[in-house]
Amino acid sequence: MAAQEPVKPAAQPAEASKAPEHWIPKLRLGDDNAYFEFYGQINKGLLIYDDGGQTDNYFPVDNGNSSSRAGFRIYTLMEKGWSFGANLEWEWNPYSTTNVNQLNEDHFDWGTDLLRKAEIYLELEGIRKVLVRPRQHGVGHDR
Repeated sequence: MAAQEPVKPAAQPAEASKAPEHWIPKLRLGDDNAYFEFYGQINKGLLIYDDGGQTDNYFPVDNGNSSSRAGFRIYTLMEKGWSFGANLEWEWNPYSTTNVNQLNEDHFDWGTDLLRKAEIYLELEGIRKVLVRPRQHGVGHDR
């Protein structure tokens, strides 16, 4: 008896293979030449511990490496290869996994929002000149 060969999937039309890989479509008004786009991520969870003597929880806890955030981008293509854009992004992280533990019984802080990014720029064929980018204290990395 011969071993069975795995069934090969039927060939898909070229159009189907170019489908976007995003679960949620982009929240964008406009086209690639001029748009206003919202973006963000929600990264909240529930952290529970039980050390045999006590059980407690933290909610909403946020990933310290990739916090919940929301922002928007504006972009427009101008004449002679010039383009203009702006990006504003905020973060909300009341409990971070970098500092919650069973010894930290403090209540979360609803006011832990942070302006992560604020920039306005001009670009000429791939060369970007940032016009405004205020320095933000407490931001570890630019994503």
